[in-house]
Amino acid sequence: MKTITYIKAIIKLMLIAVLIVLPTHAAMAEVDAAATFQTGTENGIDYIAGGVGEDNRDALEAIARAKYNVKMVFAMRAGDYLSDIPVEITDKSGKKLLNVTSSGPFFYVKLPAGAYTLKATHKGVVRTQNINAAGALRQVVFTWEAAHAERASTEAIKAEVLQTAALKAESAEVPSTATFQTGSANGIDYIAGGIGDDDRDALNAIARSKYNIKLVFAMAAGNYVSDIPVEITNKSGKKLLEVISSGPIFYVKLPAGAYTIKAANEGITKTQNITAGTSHQQVVFTWQ
Repeated sequence: MKTITYIKAIIKLMLIAVLIVLPTHAAMAEVDAAATFQTGTENGIDYIAGGVGEDNRDALEAIARAKYNVKMVFAMRAGDYLSDIPVEITDKSGKKLLNVTSSGPFFYVKLPAGAYTLKATHKGVVRTQNINAAGALRQVVFTWEAAHAERASTEAIKAEVLQTAALKAESAEVPSTATFQTGSANGIDYIAGGIGDDDRDALNAIARSKYNIKLVFAMAAGNYVSDIPVEITNKSGKKLLEVISSGPIFYVKLPAGAYTIKAANEGITKTQNITAGTSHQQVVFTWQ
């Protein structure tokens, strides 16, 4: 009996020692991990950022989850985390409360209850999300496409726009041209329009057999745009045509040869070089 009592006493002492040592090590681990994080306060808004590497992310989450009510995560859509992300937070009145670059893919912030707009930027592409902050932790994820994926998406939109227009043109009847913009400059004939489905169908039906170049103007999201300044120069740099297209569809008849075509929307100019021939050619201009 004495032996058993002695063993129990030793075990109890060992357990007490473990309980004393563990919190000390945990506190040291927390302090050491926190030293690698980005912390700060702006306009009374506290934040902490980091998460580069799995161990760092785990340590950051252990520290931050109970102290902050909004967690922002930055990643590529394919899954890779992103760092060095400019972050901007404004309140519902538009006042900028926070403007900082997150050092890691995790960014925790403590916001008073209310409505906010969060912005995060990667390689010039801005993502925006509106949230309502409260007491409970809210996770907001920002994702970006790879550059090649963005281009692929744009190409898919172009193809869809062109295919839809071509299908509708095949079944369209030929009405009056009274609603279209027509003209000629330096011997170059053109016709423009296409605001609304019926107008586009009618324009396509009239123009496809008379003009060899068709310009289409649209946003990358798929919606057409109008009032687009168009400029066409030949290979020697001579300006042949400069006109504002009244609609998203612009047909022009060009002699065989090489040309540079420019189209502008909201101050952003897109340029494409083409070689005109006798066959019909479609050129699509898109803006983000």
